[in-house]
Amino acid sequence: MLSFVAPVAPGPLDLQIAVLREGKAATQVQATAYQDGQACVTMLASFGGARASAVNVAAAHAPDFPAAETVSPFPFIAGLTPDFTQHFDYRYTLGKMPFMGGHDSRMGGWICLREAGPESAGVAELLCLLDAWPPAVFSLLKTPAAGSSLSWTIGFIDGAEDCSGADWWQYQAEIRQAANGYSHIDANLWDRHGRMALVSRQTVSVFA
Repeated sequence: MLSFVAPVAPGPLDLQIAVLREGKAATQVQATAYQDGQACVTMLASFGGARASAVNVAAAHAPDFPAAETVSPFPFIAGLTPDFTQHFDYRYTLGKMPFMGGHDSRMGGWICLREAGPESAGVAELLCLLDAWPPAVFSLLKTPAAGSSLSWTIGFIDGAEDCSGADWWQYQAEIRQAANGYSHIDANLWDRHGRMALVSRQTVSVFA
């Protein structure tokens, strides 16, 4: 779980990591990034090993989206869309694009990295594919507005060793509640086989 404490400026960060507990099955770690003596981001991470269990509930299969090749790509427009979006190929299939005044609490579609090798998608690639999407609440707004993540919880479900960042991945987010300048958004990321790879819950501050 990440808590975004303060804005981060361009420049170096001081990262402090502490192992809070190392048990037989799980290890708890805390990491905090500082800049100019101010805590900017703090993270609590849990690493758990597999063990036998009487409980086995399969993750939800990927939603039924139109094929990525049949959907128009989201355009990159320099000076208008965020610079980082030029590195991703987006195909919206659910809900509206940001600031288009939609009414659906859900948003999603297909995504892949424009430049990615054939190697398996690792933690960095999976986080990029998840975080590249705008907060779903932006699709409800009619005009551009600022927003920022307040907290973010991510669970890694499947390593997707046979999938790369160049493959098509499915993303779907749903606004669970939004009021008083904050929104709570659940999201999932599925690999090309329809297997769930990540689950996410994000609290987003919206300045509109």
